[in-house]
Amino acid sequence: VLNVWAGTQTPMVANFNPYAPNPLHVTNGGIYEPLFFYNRAEAGDPTPRLGESYEWSEDGTELTVKIREGVKWSDGEACTVEDVIFSYTNDAAKRDYLNTIETVDESTVKFTFNGAQFTSAVQILGTTLMVPEHLFKEVSDLITFTNDEPVGTGPFTLDTITNATYTVVPVSSTPLRAHETLRRRRCRGEREQKQVGGGG
Repeated sequence: VLNVWAGTQTPMVANFNPYAPNPLHVTNGGIYEPLFFYNRAEAGDPTPRLGESYEWSEDGTELTVKIREGVKWSDGEACTVEDVIFSYTNDAAKRDYLNTIETVDESTVKFTFNGAQFTSAVQILGTTLMVPEHLFKEVSDLITFTNDEPVGTGPFTLDTITNATYTVVPVSSTPLRAHETLRRRRCRGEREQKQVGGGG
């Protein structure tokens, strides 16, 4: 077991909602993934995650994205273009600059924007996290929902959680994870320190 800091103080709240203001650290990237990963510390193309490739129109108002096939959510359901469309159009995620996102075929979607969006590529492709429509469409408030039994496509799934630690385990090998070697991780919260001050 690899012990790491959980990025939060105790007592922990079991919140794995990617739309919440302060979800637990593993939520973004560990459980839920974007279409591509951008390393802002170096130049170069982004690394494909749930997306395989993308192409901009000449004027930057359209973006066509090929989605990786064969990916499943951790509950066994297939991850589809419908999940991708929902992840960009639900009330918690939709951006003002997005006019439409539509299915081209079973593994391709096309975005249409209200203006050129070349400079928004990282936000569109690299920070918007994909969520399962079959679960999130039933949620009345996507911001306050704690999502304490998360279902994602990321490299980890939740095993156990207490008010001081949580443990995640690697997802079984899939075409997306075939090259990765991952370890079980125990994420520990930091106990809040009470300030002791001297008298004046």
